[in-house]
Amino acid sequence: MKKNNVGVILLILVGVVLISSCTSNVGTASSWPGLAVKDDLVVVSYTYQVYALNSQNGTKVWTFPAEVDNKSMFYAPVEFADGVVLAGDYDHTLFAINENNGVLTWKFDGADSRYVASSLYTGGFVYAPNADGNLYVLDQNGVLQWIFETAGPNWSKPVADEEYVYLTSMDHHVYALKLSLAN
Repeated sequence: MKKNNVGVILLILVGVVLISSCTSNVGTASSWPGLAVKDDLVVVSYTYQVYALNSQNGTKVWTFPAEVDNKSMFYAPVEFADGVVLAGDYDHTLFAINENNGVLTWKFDGADSRYVASSLYTGGFVYAPNADGNLYVLDQNGVLQWIFETAGPNWSKPVADEEYVYLTSMDHHVYALKLSLAN
């Protein structure tokens, strides 16, 4: 009787292992979509593309890039900025996409790591936190103005008031940067 129980238990364990191996991708995150809304436009960054949808009827307005590029993975939520949508990818590039038609306006590829957080657009400048430990400050044409270096990855979106841009970093610090530094 004992031998029979051991055999049944062994058979059940083998069955559980086989069944669980069939579901190895269930629950694995392939992307965590971020979205932004402006008027009737909802923009979602998800896996290999950024999608713009009409919020009134759900129809697709545009997709960026138009064809899937397996090098780009979009995890960070997008940010609206003066006629463009800012979208950072896992291939170290920040894209400015025309919000009306989905055409690339400019791109910045000077970062050394991925974009995990949204950029902030305020006062005509883009504040783009990157996992390489830098906050890249670009003008509205995508031209690098200056870099603020932290001791850890930057995984959260900066926020601003009338005088400062605030950045939290994985180095366990909160930074307050004068907005006037960008001028």
